[in-house]
Amino acid sequence: MRGLLYAEIDVEWPEPAVYQEVARAWLDGGFTALAGGHRRALETGPKLPPEAMRSTIPCGPPHAAWGFVSTARHDGRQLRRSARVICPRSMSWFLKQLADPPRTATIDLSVLDERGYPGTSVLRLKSTGRRPRTGPRPSIGRCCRARFPRGIWWTLRGRRS
Repeated sequence: MRGLLYAEIDVEWPEPAVYQEVARAWLDGGFTALAGGHRRALETGPKLPPEAMRSTIPCGPPHAAWGFVSTARHDGRQLRRSARVICPRSMSWFLKQLADPPRTATIDLSVLDERGYPGTSVLRLKSTGRRPRTGPRPSIGRCCRARFPRGIWWTLRGRRS
């Protein structure tokens, strides 16, 4: 996608307590550092309809901040996903999910379009991984990814120079 920057960090599979600390810094810290205004709007603004995650109704008022958190876990047979519209309660739930490393943990933010549906992407932060394989071709553990508009990088870079 044009105008977006991508960042990725690959790490060995850490113990759950270490993973929780690293993932929290990447996901929660990145949310605040890269989209603090969006976060404040979601935490203090009007409650967005949670049913919009599973149906085709508008997700909120036009041009409002919008986002969701999600996790995916493999239960031995299939991948089970759980997603919630961002609010203080869902952020608390999401961060607690990191104690038992999920297959994926994602924060996805956008601005709603003129009809109230997700439009412009603001930020996507994700931690993904599988338990490492051993043997002649071992696998890496976790991958932390970010996707954000180029303007955020220049704003942060300007503040830190």
